Amino acid sequence: MITRRRLLGLGLMLAVAPARAGALRPFGLGSFEEIRRANAGRAHVVAFWSVTCAPCHEEMPVWRELRRRRPDVPLALVSTDGLPEAAGAEARLAEHGLADAPAWIFADERVERLRHSIDRGWRGELPRTYLVDARGGTEALTGRVQWHALADWLARAAAR
Repeated sequence: MITRRRLLGLGLMLAVAPARAGALRPFGLGSFEEIRRANAGRAHVVAFWSVTCAPCHEEMPVWRELRRRRPDVPLALVSTDGLPEAAGAEARLAEHGLADAPAWIFADERVERLRHSIDRGWRGELPRTYLVDARGGTEALTGRVQWHALADWLARAAAR
């Protein structure tokens, strides 16, 4: 069980540790809003996935393609697996050619509380994607995102 003291210690360790490409950052309360604030004024994508979610892995080529075709569109990949599964999540991202993508991992054992802080209507279904336009308008999608649907959204988001 991760106590608040351990989580604080982990946070401090991560804060002082040198950042490395592909390192998973802890995702806690407020992280979703942090990602949104960091990308304010730009269309961006936040995709939630899990090591054990087959549809999530089927969707990974879309995120790799997004990074290749549209490097101007920020992508945040968030593993819902939890800190004990960080090594597995990093390995899966590497398998999909996304080892250097900005990525997070759930860092709170109370996942319901984390999900609620992101979206009160989200019950944990995966994959779950949030498309955020430059004005902050958000579209939540459950299930695999197809490249053509993402490209259509990007075109609409750019026109706004």
